[in-house]
Amino acid sequence: MTHYDLIIRFFHFLDWVISEYGLYLFMAFVYLCPFIIWWVHRWVKKHPEHSARPNISFFWWFPPRK
Repeated sequence: MTHYDLIIRFFHFLDWVISEYGLYLFMAFVYLCPFIIWWVHRWVKKHPEHSARPNISFFWWFPPRK
């Protein structure tokens, strides 16, 4: 069996999973998305040394109007 055959079988499997359970997967991801965003936000706040951005306030980029 070649690599091409394995890839084709894998994508046929994914096609079957999406056609059978796609709506349920979509609803689960939509339901879990706020919790995942909250978890990542909490992790970044606890571990600022892993952040790609420096610890700068949002308002530093947009100074107040005069």
